[in-house]
Amino acid sequence: DRLITDDFLAEFERRRGYPLDENLLVVLAQSADSFLLDAGRVQVAPELQLSDADADIRWDYRQTVSELFIERFVGGLGGWAEEHGALLRSQSYGIDVDVIAAAGAAHIPEVETLYAGGSRLFLKIASSAAHLAGRDRASSEAFSFILRDHMTTPLKVRAVADLQIASGITELVFHGVPYGAAGEYGLPGWVPFSSPYGGASTFGSTFGESWEFADALPQLNRYIARSQALMRSGEPG
Repeated sequence: DRLITDDFLAEFERRRGYPLDENLLVVLAQSADSFLLDAGRVQVAPELQLSDADADIRWDYRQTVSELFIERFVGGLGGWAEEHGALLRSQSYGIDVDVIAAAGAAHIPEVETLYAGGSRLFLKIASSAAHLAGRDRASSEAFSFILRDHMTTPLKVRAVADLQIASGITELVFHGVPYGAAGEYGLPGWVPFSSPYGGASTFGSTFGESWEFADALPQLNRYIARSQALMRSGEPG
């Protein structure tokens, strides 16, 4: 199971200068491109060892996948968005590609606080991609934390916002703002990504009307808005 396109073999030979069909066993590996297994750190089947050229062939395969992903998936979506008067915001990671180039191929490179523990190194994917590609925004899907639903406070929001702004993020998008749905949901109401049965998919912060600190949202938003405005008014160093 590998990432591929209908014309992958022809594109591989055109870009790398030799055919892949004679070396398919070198790149094939069961469940090798399963994001769920990778995220769950489940060991997949080992790669076959056939010759001294195996590592080079696998490198060429990954490079071809990366180029086609950036050109056709991210580039294709971006082109469609432009045709419809919109911009593409993309979290272009989670697979084995050049993540900086893939992020920069979108109009708005975006990261999140869930992936990679929200580390500064990961956050800089968006800011570095925006800088290198000449984009005017670097975005983050912010304020969501695995197995920490209903545990987000204003101080935590401020700390996470500061970390992301210091990492070059210029646009913070609140994750997990539920609408005020009518019905028998009880307290605290209907909340997305919040369930005792959800496991790692339970990560929603409750920035809705029922959030215990809802009165703090105007002040938090003013702080974040001013910080974003300052970030966008400058130039990368």
